[in-house]
Amino acid sequence: MRSRSPLLLVASALLVGVPALSPAVPSSAVPGPGEPSAGAGCAEPLFGTEVRAASARSATPARFAEALARHGDVAADVAAAARTDPALWLDRCGRALYRDPVPADLPDSRPAARGAGPAVPAGTDVLALSSRPGAARTIHLEFTGRDVARSAWHDGPFTAPAFSADADPTTLSAAERSEVYATWLTVAEDFAPFDVDVTTADPGVDAITRTDASDLRYGVRIVVSDVPEVAGGCGCGGVAYVGVFDTTHRHADHQLGWVFPGALGDDGWAVGEAASHEAGHTLGLDHDGRGTSAYHGGAKDWAPIMGASYGAALGQWSRGEYAGATNREDDLAVMAANGAPPVADDHAGPGASATPIVPGTPRTGVVGTRADTDAFSFTGAGATTVRVTPVAAAANLDVGLQVLAADGTVVGTADPAAPSGSSPAQPSPAWLAATWTGTLPAGGGPFTAVVDGVGAGDATLTQGGYSDYASLGRYTVQVATSVPPEPEPEPEPEPEPLTLAFLTGAALPAARLGRAYRAVVRLAGPADRTVRPTGGALPRGVRLTTVTDRVRLTGSPRRTGGFRVTLAAASGDGQTATRTFVLRVRR
Repeated sequence: MRSRSPLLLVASALLVGVPALSPAVPSSAVPGPGEPSAGAGCAEPLFGTEVRAASARSATPARFAEALARHGDVAADVAAAARTDPALWLDRCGRALYRDPVPADLPDSRPAARGAGPAVPAGTDVLALSSRPGAARTIHLEFTGRDVARSAWHDGPFTAPAFSADADPTTLSAAERSEVYATWLTVAEDFAPFDVDVTTADPGVDAITRTDASDLRYGVRIVVSDVPEVAGGCGCGGVAYVGVFDTTHRHADHQLGWVFPGALGDDGWAVGEAASHEAGHTLGLDHDGRGTSAYHGGAKDWAPIMGASYGAALGQWSRGEYAGATNREDDLAVMAANGAPPVADDHAGPGASATPIVPGTPRTGVVGTRADTDAFSFTGAGATTVRVTPVAAAANLDVGLQVLAADGTVVGTADPAAPSGSSPAQPSPAWLAATWTGTLPAGGGPFTAVVDGVGAGDATLTQGGYSDYASLGRYTVQVATSVPPEPEPEPEPEPEPLTLAFLTGAALPAARLGRAYRAVVRLAGPADRTVRPTGGALPRGVRLTTVTDRVRLTGSPRRTGGFRVTLAAASGDGQTATRTFVLRVRR
């Protein structure tokens, strides 16, 4: 599990002699197995105290078989793990839980020159972080303490203290805020392929407790607190029940895992990997071991999250592809089946549905499955760079990049190889990103950048190779090109309104009987305009002539009175106008 600070190798020296807070059986009446309850017990305890699963299997096989019967669809996994994994225990009710010790060879992977932890963005409340707001499933990272009275963890009054790495447990220092932020970054990225909200804000009881099978809003709490009573002197990094994420069996009690930060040097990266590990147990995952070890520590830069990935640059979910694997369960499929649905695809693959991207404007996305490829179309020419970067810290995604021409031919690829030696654990090593630089022909677009998760080396060996199985997570893609994006078109001007008006004055000038008369009606508006009379009559002796933009009235009227004439105008852009004029003839 990733780390950046000197870690305490084992916390057992602090925990020895402290009474174990084994999962409790309250003395009051409790419901039978399978019944939802706010209590912690069971109608028929199987064991007098918490017992190692392997010991129960060999010493009390009948009770062990009864315990398995209480585990439903994870019974076979519990039975298999009990044969080889000393970290698997059974509580008094026979419910399986893992007590995960801190390995004695935990690496020191935070050189002093690299600082205490990640910089927290200005204005960020580290106790209000959320990776996917609105998701129906929740992993709550609890740093503020938790009342666990009369639960599966304690029969009487008890409150786990808030996270604190210094002498002041009442407030979070800048260093402590950084470690909380590192923890959240790590777990949020580990669960980025799932539609699960990883949050440090308390989402409330309803977001955790599952009342029945129709209740689709539920989750788990991982309490980050130094509680030696829970650790029970085991020198553990964390403790959690197995396969309880989506159950209704005393959900409020068992949907609570623990991570003990003091045993991990109060290091946020290590605490985050431990939190993901314990959340994985609640989703039904067992340990990824190798050979005779229940925990595979990985090799070179890679390690499985359900092994011991504290110091690896790249911790990923696994399906036991490496040589000597003790567990070949498909982590991603198991978690999806037990309450963590895959996230919806956010970008289509290559083709007509590729997401447009404007050079100079970054876009974000998630590679959510092994088969997921995300395509971004862009226009460019000349010197061009396409860069895809996973998250800046705790990345699970190793990026592969292709640039395609309009006809689908490959213009270029990028997939940097890992260095020959191990990379620092944090931040995310540079070789996980992918950058292509080249020269694109003018007029040859649009081009397409295709983002994929890739592996490295031989995943079946032990030199630290890994496949693209769990090369998943968030990324940012951006394009820079020597041809700037086309400017936004200028808005077309509003058409000039079409009007009919008198050449002078507000009305036609009056005419005198028998005298010469001349008047002009002007047409204002677009150049391509016409006018014609559509109604009324002029006095005898006066005629009307029209040209493109005006009407002339000329002659000598032979009658007195008022004479109405209606004119209609039209322009090439579809405008029309009408107006009725009155010519008055006097003696």
